Amino acid sequence: MVVAADLSNAVILKAIDCSNDGIVITAGNQSNRPIVYVNEAFCRLTGYTREDILGQDCRFLQGSHTDQDTLQELRDTLTTGRSPRVRLLNYRKDGSTFWNELSVSPVIDKEGNITHHIGVQKDITQQVEYEAALKALLEQRDEESRTDPLTGLLNRRGLETVAPPLWGNAVRTGTWLSLFFVDFDYFKQINDRHGHPAGDACLQEAAKRLSARMSRESDVVARYGGEEFLIIAPGLNPTDCRTMANHLLKDLRFPLPVQPDTHITASIGAFCLVPSPKDRLLAAINKADLAMYASKRAGRNQATVYCTSPTDC
Repeated sequence: MVVAADLSNAVILKAIDCSNDGIVITAGNQSNRPIVYVNEAFCRLTGYTREDILGQDCRFLQGSHTDQDTLQELRDTLTTGRSPRVRLLNYRKDGSTFWNELSVSPVIDKEGNITHHIGVQKDITQQVEYEAALKALLEQRDEESRTDPLTGLLNRRGLETVAPPLWGNAVRTGTWLSLFFVDFDYFKQINDRHGHPAGDACLQEAAKRLSARMSRESDVVARYGGEEFLIIAPGLNPTDCRTMANHLLKDLRFPLPVQPDTHITASIGAFCLVPSPKDRLLAAINKADLAMYASKRAGRNQATVYCTSPTDC
C-alpha cells in the first residue's frame, strides 16, 4: 500500500503536471504574487508557454471584459487566507476569451504564514454558454407566455404581472386610477359572416389603435380574452376618464380591414377610483366589466363610466 509519505516531490510534481486542469502556483509572500509554477494544462488552456508565464502575476489573463467586482472579491479573500472559488472571463494569448472557474488554496507554513497559493483552473466556457442560452430561452418562453401572439399585447397572464404594481402605487400615493373594459359589438357575427381571418384582422387593428391612444409609459393595454381588451391608466381622474373613454370609442369605429363596407364598433365600460388598502384590483376590473355591459344594454357603441361615488362622475 502506498501512502502520501512514500511519494517523492518529483512524483507529486509529475502528477500535477499531468492534470487535465490548469494548475498555477504563486509566491504568496510577495505583494505581486509572481507565478513560480504552471503545468502543461495551464499552457494549453491559455496559449502561453512557461517562459511567457513564470515570474508574471495572474493579471496577464485579464482583459477589458473581466469583471472587476469579482476580481476585487478574489483579492479580498486571498488576503484573509481563505480559499475562494470564482468565475472569470479570461483572455488567451491570441486574444480569444474563455470562462475560467478558478479555485485558489493557500499553502501555510508551520508558523502560520502564507507561503504560496495554488490555483486550479477549469475551462467552463461551454457550460457558461449553455447556461446563458438556457436562460435566454426561458426568458423568451416567459415573455411569449405573457404576450398575446395575435396582437402583440399583453395577455391576461401578462396583465397579472404588471397590473398589481400599478394598483399598489395608486394605493400608496392616493392617486386616481382608471380601468377601461372594451368589448367589440357583434363580433361573433363578424367571424361567422366573414371568417376568422377577418376577426383576427379586426383585433389586430384594434390593438394598434388602442396602443396609439394609450401611449404613456404608465399605460397598460392587454387582450383580456376573445374580443375583450382591458386598459389600465394611472392618474386619470373622472373627467379625464370620461374624455378618454369617448376617444377610445371613436378610435374603435373603423371599417373591417378585409371588408371596408362593414364597420366595427365597440362597447366600453370604465371604472375610475382612488383605491384604498381595502379595495381589490379584481373587484375594480369587475366594475369596469359591469359598466361595459351597461353600454351593451343601452344599445352598444357607447361608453359608460362608473366611479366609486356618483358625485365623482
